[in-house]
Amino acid sequence: GRQMDISSIFLLLSVCGLTWPSPPSEFPDCPRECFCPPSYPNALYCENRNIRKVPIIPFRTHYLYLQNNYIDQVTADSFKNCTELKWINLGNNRIRSVEKQLFEKLPNLLYLYMQRNELKEVPDDLPAGLEQLRLSHNQISKIPPGAFSKMEHLALLDLHHNRISDSSLGKNIFKDLKNLIQLNLAHNILRKMPANIPKSLFQLFLDKNNIEEIPQDYFKDFTHLAFVRLNHNHLSDKGLPKLVFNQNDKRGNNVTTV
Repeated sequence: GRQMDISSIFLLLSVCGLTWPSPPSEFPDCPRECFCPPSYPNALYCENRNIRKVPIIPFRTHYLYLQNNYIDQVTADSFKNCTELKWINLGNNRIRSVEKQLFEKLPNLLYLYMQRNELKEVPDDLPAGLEQLRLSHNQISKIPPGAFSKMEHLALLDLHHNRISDSSLGKNIFKDLKNLIQLNLAHNILRKMPANIPKSLFQLFLDKNNIEEIPQDYFKDFTHLAFVRLNHNHLSDKGLPKLVFNQNDKRGNNVTTV
C-alpha cells in the first residue's frame, strides 16, 4: 500500500491521544514542543505534550492551544511576544496563579479558556474585549472587585463547578456586562439569587447550589431570558413566587407548583 506520510502519522497519534515529537516545521520560530501547521500560520498547537511551562510563543500566533498539559503558572512574560493573540486555551492544566499584568499586552484577546485548573480567584486585569471567559472546574471562591469591569463585549461567562458563595459576588460584580448572553454559576455554594445580573441574559444556569428562594419580581425586566436552570437547589413553594418561564427546570427541589 501507499506509504503513510509524517503528517498522517501525527494526525493518527493526536486522535489516539498519544504524544509524539512534532513533525518538522516550515516555521523556524515554531517551539519544538508544538505543531505549527503550514495551512494555519497563525495557529500554534501545543496540547497533550506534557508541557510544564509555557513555551516561547511566536509573534505571528493568534490561536494558541495549550490544553491538557501540566502548566502550573502563567507569568507576565508568558505571552509578551504575541500581542496579536485572539484565542488562548489553557484548559486542563494545573494553573494555580496568574501573574498580574499578564493580560495588559493582549488587547485583541477574545476567547480565554482556563477551565479545569486550580485557580482560587478570577484573574485580575482581564482584557476588556473578551467575548468568552471559561473558568469552570476550578477552586474559585474569590472574585476581585471590578474583575469584569469594562467588559462590555463579554457574551459567555462560565464559572460552574467552583466554590463561589454569596459573599464572593459583590453587589455590582456583573454590572458592566451589558451584552452577556449566558451566565453559568451552577454547582457552587450560593444561597441567594445573584444580584444585578445583566438584563441581556438569554441563558442562566444556577443548578446545584443552595438557593432557598427567588425574590418577587427577580425576573421582571429580563426581556430576552429564555432558559433558566434551577434544579437541585433548596427551593420550596414558599420560596418560589408565581413565575412563568418558557423553559425551567426545577428538579431536585421541594416544589409542587410554579
